[in-house]
Amino acid sequence: MAAMVEGLHSFAREGRLRVEWATSADRGAHAGVNQQLNRSGWAHATTGGPPRALMLTVARGRRRRLLYLYDPMGESVSDAERVRAQGYLAHADGVVLVADVLADPTVRGRLGPADAERAQRARPSAQGPRTTYERLTGELAALTGRRRRLPVAAVVTKRDVLDRLTSLPVPGDGRIDHWLGDIGLGALVRALGHDFGSARYWAVSSHAATGTGPLESEQRRAAEPVLWLLAASGLRTGPLTGRAGGGAGRVPWPRRRQEGAGQGGGNGDREGGYTPV
Repeated sequence: MAAMVEGLHSFAREGRLRVEWATSADRGAHAGVNQQLNRSGWAHATTGGPPRALMLTVARGRRRRLLYLYDPMGESVSDAERVRAQGYLAHADGVVLVADVLADPTVRGRLGPADAERAQRARPSAQGPRTTYERLTGELAALTGRRRRLPVAAVVTKRDVLDRLTSLPVPGDGRIDHWLGDIGLGALVRALGHDFGSARYWAVSSHAATGTGPLESEQRRAAEPVLWLLAASGLRTGPLTGRAGGGAGRVPWPRRRQEGAGQGGGNGDREGGYTPV
């Protein structure tokens, strides 16, 4: 989430967006995360009960939106009762599914010894993306009653680590949904394509987008999923999302490897009005 917010501000510095904090508390919360990232390179895990939204106003042209960003802790989707306690999900207009593929047992099983060590140093999540999705999806449908109309932005994180692995294909700049199928997560892609109204995919390095010496190009890439979701609300941010990700076409099954390959509500249409997203 820190990388996405930094990316929104990067677009604003170029004059392609107008971004403001909704309150001083939101500005302070983000500043605290940045201080932690500058000190250690890692953000603290989200803790506590239902999260407080980080709120910003995002404008392009004469239209603007009040953006609510929620970052629930992983334990929030560990069982149905905890998912139901996340009341804000009933009002969500879009979902960002952050996928740490290095936490998936199938993917980890494809790694050679050197890559397994690299993956461990990258602090993989305690729960893999398939498990997270399986525990979230049924309750999300019950909470929203309109899951199939919601868009989902699937974001593969830790791209800086994935690019250095030799046991897996490199994500590259092509179709990330196809790449997920190639590394054994095609079932997740098929589930997203079935369960949501639309899906698009990115691979980003939050580490390269935050902390000391961040790359603005990676910041903007990290912001694209949010901009894509905002475009679905009528904000004209679609042209800022580039050609990354894809996912509007076929839903892939894992492809055969070539010989020699590595192992493996509101007034959204009113000019100048706010709509919560």
